[in-house]
Amino acid sequence: ALYALACALACVFVGELTGNALLALLAGAFFAVHPAHAESAAWISSRKDVLSGALGFLSLIVHVRATRNDGAAHALGVALACLLGALAMLSKSTLVCLPLLVFLVELAAPALRDEGRDPREVARGAALRSLPYFLVAALVAWNAIEVGRRTGIAQPPPAGGLATVIATDLPILVRYIAASFAPHDLRASYSTFGLRQPLDADVPRAGLVLSFTFLLAARAGLARRGRLLAFAAAWFLIGLLPVLNFVPFVQLLADRYLFLPVLGPCVVVAWAVLRVSSRSKALGLGVAAALLLVLSVLSCERGLDFATSERLFRKNLQLEPASPVAHHQLGRALLAQAIDARTRGASGLAANLARAAALEEETALKLFAAPGVVWAGPELEVRRSLALDLEIGERPLAAIACSRDTIALERARGASVHDDSIRLGELCLRLRPGAVEERDLPLLVAIARAFAHVRQEGLARETLAIVERADPARAARALESDPELERALRAP
Repeated sequence: ALYALACALACVFVGELTGNALLALLAGAFFAVHPAHAESAAWISSRKDVLSGALGFLSLIVHVRATRNDGAAHALGVALACLLGALAMLSKSTLVCLPLLVFLVELAAPALRDEGRDPREVARGAALRSLPYFLVAALVAWNAIEVGRRTGIAQPPPAGGLATVIATDLPILVRYIAASFAPHDLRASYSTFGLRQPLDADVPRAGLVLSFTFLLAARAGLARRGRLLAFAAAWFLIGLLPVLNFVPFVQLLADRYLFLPVLGPCVVVAWAVLRVSSRSKALGLGVAAALLLVLSVLSCERGLDFATSERLFRKNLQLEPASPVAHHQLGRALLAQAIDARTRGASGLAANLARAAALEEETALKLFAAPGVVWAGPELEVRRSLALDLEIGERPLAAIACSRDTIALERARGASVHDDSIRLGELCLRLRPGAVEERDLPLLVAIARAFAHVRQEGLARETLAIVERADPARAARALESDPELERALRAP
């Protein structure tokens, strides 16, 4: 329902801006069936894309209508549009580009409607009316950057500064334009884009031609006929500004980042279809129907990729075999199936699924460690999943070794080892005492202490018993130095 609302509002917005109902209907239809939107519409975590898009379009519609009024009606309309814009930005911070879109709409509306107003007067009025949006956007952007830094989503600036960012963005921008006009190889993760594969392996040559044509469309704005193309190109570029890595993100490239910008290419395609229709209505209708059918089929196919995590990331690996993120996510999907099978009592199936998951996680670890990967990867998360894969896959000693390495890595990075220590203790307790190596005894003492401090007295006693059988003196020293452990030992 949210997605349908956003598409309807996109159609109304183009109509309000251009005064051309047929152009608006076609652009809105292409926007609605564009395959790049599958990620935003089918992936529940991207509901914020759809919500922010709907609020953003509604804000622009109200703003355009408000500019045609005077007095109190105008002031009330602008205030309402600004409020809607704030809600759009708070729904997803990538909408901080909205003030620039408002400014663009203010500049473009008179030209697209042939109102013949003085451009300097239009620019002054646009700057003044855009100011409240800029103030809200500044606050939202500051908050988003701070949250991103604390959560690890925002990354520190790369070596080389702006020059590196621009060099990285150029192939990304070309890929976005190619995906807008030729969306046939979309995927959930682009983790090796432009690094492990040559550029033309990621971007079709036809897409390159379309890209440069589209980027130069602003030049056509000098001519009266090119105003719409100039607006579409500017809309696309402004919509992408927040995700062009001037503040670097963990994910450099994603289909969902096209949700708002892709309206620009949709307007261009709708304009081209109308140009064909002006010469031959039958041909124009045929071209429009064919494009809508092809895009609809591609959208349905892409949407169905989100039916299961396994299907989504197997498709990803078909397009990008060296993607560590896709291998890791496929491993997690198989692990979830293994846990479900174990819960149902199908231990054989669970073990087989867990072994397949372990292979994916081991591949992910190797790829994350390789040079040239954009994102170093969630190594600790991968290792934890791998330990569980090995345990369910009936390889307990390998699971213990993996958990031990994870804890060592956490300690080296200054992270908390509490939860993983408890997990390792539970693994060790499932083995016969002779399976524990001498080098594991200090770690087992730490695990016993961790159990004691979280009031898991039974587990603390069992863990310490393993230590005592191997080294009674070590167990005695542990009890003497830790009152909490001694309390756990004496607890009923």
